[in-house]
Amino acid sequence: MSVSSSDLEMRLTDLKTSFDQAFALPPSALVQDLTELAMIIVGGQRFAIQFGQLAGLEAKLQIVHVPSELPGLLRLRAIRGNLVPILDLD
Repeated sequence: MSVSSSDLEMRLTDLKTSFDQAFALPPSALVQDLTELAMIIVGGQRFAIQFGQLAGLEAKLQIVHVPSELPGLLRLRAIRGNLVPILDLD
């Protein structure tokens, strides 16, 4: 199959136009809808959490054991002046 030089020129012109138009258009919505994630490791498993769902990040601080009859309540932790329960999710 042979291609004439005029067909080749027309194809090259089409490719150049398509290439140039790709840079003239705004980025696709897919690129604009990126979500920032934080990766955490819990019990040796990796999880991703959206930054918008986090109330904050805290360094390892002391967690106090509190005797309790509530199932799943492991400890309490003070974060910014508030007591936060540490629960067993198993």
